[in-house]
Amino acid sequence: MKKISILVAALFASAMLFLGTGCSGDDDDTLLGPTKTWCTMPVQYKNSDSGNSTELYVHFFYTDEDIPADNSTNGYKTAIPAGLTIMITSQSDNASVISGLTNTAYILKTFPKDKASTVEDNYSFTGSRAKWTVIYLAKTDLRKSANQSKTVPAQLNYSQRNVYTELSWENIKDQFSWKRLLANYLLG
Repeated sequence: MKKISILVAALFASAMLFLGTGCSGDDDDTLLGPTKTWCTMPVQYKNSDSGNSTELYVHFFYTDEDIPADNSTNGYKTAIPAGLTIMITSQSDNASVISGLTNTAYILKTFPKDKASTVEDNYSFTGSRAKWTVIYLAKTDLRKSANQSKTVPAQLNYSQRNVYTELSWENIKDQFSWKRLLANYLLG
């Protein structure tokens, strides 16, 4: 049943991409998911090893072109490549399943536009507009205007560069799985 739902969503996304080619930019955002907009949703993430779970916030940002770093007050402290960028944050100082993930730390990954990336265990994911559309249409939290922002998140804002830190993959790879997050929580 899960695979049928994903297939239907993918077919719907493909149809919307085909139909959306003649739409204006605002119509594309409504039908296909917004571009250059941070969309956020909570996820109850469970670590398979410990069985513990915690609430994480998953932030999505899709762009068709690279966004350069900008050392201005409201600019990005690092460049955002074209594709689907996902940022994981915690509202608490102790995300019990991922050590180091506090309210001043974050996990960041960009899946390049239209290029498959292997994340772990030969699981690949493409940062395509179609994939973003499937996620956007499948998760109602992402479509709520209260969960969308065109503002640079504090974690990535140049003016906050000394407040927030990105966790390195080497430090969290035994506690966090992109494969589990993508397959079980976002595309499932």
